[in-house]
Amino acid sequence: KLSKNNFSKTIFVLPYVLESKKQDVLVKLIRSLVSGKDHFGIVYVGDLMGTKVILGNSGLVARMFKSIIDSNTLTVPKREVFLYPVKTSDVAKEIVKLTFSFGLGGQEIAVVSPRVSLKEFIEEFKNQVPRLAIVYTNQTVLRKRLDVSKNFVLKTATCPEGFIAH
Repeated sequence: KLSKNNFSKTIFVLPYVLESKKQDVLVKLIRSLVSGKDHFGIVYVGDLMGTKVILGNSGLVARMFKSIIDSNTLTVPKREVFLYPVKTSDVAKEIVKLTFSFGLGGQEIAVVSPRVSLKEFIEEFKNQVPRLAIVYTNQTVLRKRLDVSKNFVLKTATCPEGFIAH
């Protein structure tokens, strides 16, 4: 109500790939709040890479970078996992566009690159960090890609340099 009365916008920034049941519940709650309201919007982001990313805090890619920096070791699951790496600058551009556009109309926008397999991602790391030790585990990684709605708009971002996307 405060947002509508003051002619302001509220933009929620959420992960494109959910890694916990709590995130899943949060996304469903926010989607129900946003639905059909002109002053609300949601920006879903892929696996953030680049400046100002808090390493190890959340997200598989951030945890991987932290592990490499801390111990020159990368622990990854054996099973196939897909990533959606995106530059922080691409996400920032989309948020600025939404902020200064006329109305949001309950829009849901995802800023992601084409998916990259974890195996491809690791190969690129090995090329850039020759002494990188890779440890494969049987741990299960919950990574559930978002179910998209009717209002959903996919903004394809460029994959960060050095990472091949298919």
